[in-house]
Amino acid sequence: MYKNREVWIDLTKGFACILVALGHFFSSIMATEEGNGFVFLNWFVKTVYYFHVPLFFVCSGYLYQRINIKNRVLFLEKKLVELGIPFCFFSVAKFILKNHVENINDIINIIFVNPVPPYWYLYILFFLFLIIPQINKTIISLILLLISVVLRFLEPCIEYKVCY
Repeated sequence: MYKNREVWIDLTKGFACILVALGHFFSSIMATEEGNGFVFLNWFVKTVYYFHVPLFFVCSGYLYQRINIKNRVLFLEKKLVELGIPFCFFSVAKFILKNHVENINDIINIIFVNPVPPYWYLYILFFLFLIIPQINKTIISLILLLISVVLRFLEPCIEYKVCY
């Protein structure tokens, strides 16, 4: 165990893990005919899905800003291995087990274009490791936050081609 571990981060990540498990569990109940009418479950899943994964990103970002990186290239190479290998392995394994692979383009697509749903977190986390060090001013952070919020509210408009 590390001497300087912050217990509140571990507890927050544990809480987020529980929310992810409950969100997926209740989603599967709601997908059944019997669970379709549960208003509370619907509310719970929608609410949890708004913040459970961002909570992991906040924890990762907090821990990331505390580390002292002497060689950025070596750090990114290490992260590429630590995050990239599990991402590629599990994405390809899941795709092969669920689908018939006709050519290598199917596998390239799930790795670089359309990440497999449970593993997109690793994909995004790696790209955040690339982007975050470039954000060294508060104004840039605020602009990126504003862009994120605008894109979030435009999502239904883009996805369903219905603007409110």
